[in-house]
Amino acid sequence: MMDHGATINLDELVELREKTDRVAQFFEERIERHVRSLQPLFVPARIFGRFASRSAPEVRGAERSLAELRETYRAACGAPFKVTEDLGEDPLRSIGSGLAFSRWEYSHSVSAEGDGRTLTVASPFRWIVTHDARLSLEDLRRSLPSTSGNAGDISAFLVGAITLAMLMDKYPDLGALLSDLGYSVGRSTHPDLGGLSLVTLDARVQSFRPADDVMVKAAKMAGVEEFTELLDLESADTTKGAVQLALDEALA
Repeated sequence: MMDHGATINLDELVELREKTDRVAQFFEERIERHVRSLQPLFVPARIFGRFASRSAPEVRGAERSLAELRETYRAACGAPFKVTEDLGEDPLRSIGSGLAFSRWEYSHSVSAEGDGRTLTVASPFRWIVTHDARLSLEDLRRSLPSTSGNAGDISAFLVGAITLAMLMDKYPDLGALLSDLGYSVGRSTHPDLGGLSLVTLDARVQSFRPADDVMVKAAKMAGVEEFTELLDLESADTTKGAVQLALDEALA
């Protein structure tokens, strides 16, 4: 397996970048199909009932779920978001019933030959999933701290993230279903987003950052302060779905 900081040359970088992009496109098209097909199972009305949709049936415990949403939101809405604690009478109006996914990304400082810079690094095989809001993770990180113009969008992102996490907790079979489709389902906090718990999906394919000098050269060549991690070819050779893993364990 390739560790972060691995040394590669520019020819290897170009080759791995082409392979990474092709594999990433395959997985993103795949996850988009899955998200679209599974949408009815993830609607907020399953736990909020008529608080989420007037046409939804009554759901036992909906008022408790709404109170939990408000409480979790109040705990998360401070720094770094700094949005209002008041969600109003209809807190779910700002999100849709569908799912949205965006690549996991983070800031990483690099330095080589006296050139130091901070790059935005994306993980091509890891995503956060929320209920539909107006911002992706990329948009959200660029929107902080909040202003009067974007506070509503940031608040909607928080509600969407919290709602999906609650739904996954109350219906654990949803995570099992995603696992059977070949994803590792997890819960993560992001270094830029305080203690907000995010639902994450991983494609069970590993990626890595090369050495700083390679990343600096790549950023200069591309003219952007961004870098996407590279496919670990060895991990691609050993990737197995949940069914195959269960068979291996049963036959061991």
